Amino acid sequence: MPNLLTPLPFLDASEQPANGFIFAQATRTFSTVNGFITTVRSMGRIVDGVFLTSDDSKSDPFVLSAATVDAPLNVTVKLDSYDAQGRLVKGSGGVTGRTVTVADVGTVTWADLVDVAPVTAGGLYAVEPWMQDLMDDAAAADASATAAADSATLAGTHRTAVEGVVATTDGLIDSTLANPASASSVRLSTTFALLSDSVFIPAREFSPTVGSPAQVAVSSSFSALAFDAAASEYVMTLADLPPEWATLTLTLHWVNLGAGAGNVLWVWDYIHLGDGDSIAGTPFTAGAGVARTAPAQNVLRVTLTEFSTPQPAIPAPSGSRLLGLRIRRMGADALDTLPNDAGLFGVTLTKVS
Repeated sequence: MPNLLTPLPFLDASEQPANGFIFAQATRTFSTVNGFITTVRSMGRIVDGVFLTSDDSKSDPFVLSAATVDAPLNVTVKLDSYDAQGRLVKGSGGVTGRTVTVADVGTVTWADLVDVAPVTAGGLYAVEPWMQDLMDDAAAADASATAAADSATLAGTHRTAVEGVVATTDGLIDSTLANPASASSVRLSTTFALLSDSVFIPAREFSPTVGSPAQVAVSSSFSALAFDAAASEYVMTLADLPPEWATLTLTLHWVNLGAGAGNVLWVWDYIHLGDGDSIAGTPFTAGAGVARTAPAQNVLRVTLTEFSTPQPAIPAPSGSRLLGLRIRRMGADALDTLPNDAGLFGVTLTKVS
């Protein structure tokens, strides 16, 4: 049973090194350690013009069964081709069949095979059922391997995206808030934003920048940031949002911390931060403001704002862009008439497009 070698690459119709399948079937009596068989069938691959035992083999040549004139060997070659969309379809190209005798030597080449019947024209040879079964099995194995590779690539892409958000948020939020423990919730929330269309940022993740809003207990069960009624007080936070969030809205979750009645004037500002951007002075873009009637004491009020801002393109080389968000209660403004503190539970950012 000689090896089928190719001292020169086996070429396809375009005179390029061929890729595809090779099949061989010999019908005669063969003696084996397990007894006698009358038919031997085998399949190999043609890889860059070389006959091999399989796709995985890089050096093992395809083995032919020796056959005599009385019991010739049927050898079939079926090459790969491409469909109209340019996609590779294995084993779909031209077919060449040969009925040959093989010398009982160590190695032979394609040219050494002695034809005992006319060689069929490419593409006209009828593939026998057993060969088709082998080809179908090989094609199924190829499809499974491709699907597994695609799944692994997709999983790696998602993992890299999530790790990138966490890594970027870690450094920038830690340095801005100067509180790594507090920043952990923002990391978690903004990472989940990759998988949903909204993210909630609790009030404890905001830092005071003007005045002294402080965390206070609400009904002994909740906590909120208390904003004074007599002066304007500001808090801010950062969120690392996915680049596919083109526009977004903001929703305030707040509560009346006293028995008074009146309106609360909330204002929100924003800034997009990327590598090399300045944070000196007051770089925030002034957002909208809304005066809303305060609910009764310790009753939740949810205010969906008209805030909507486009996310700019991701700048190089930072690879990410932070949204700086500032919330203000304008207690000294004439439109703010609630005479006691208002408490902020948090905000929700929601993707619009």
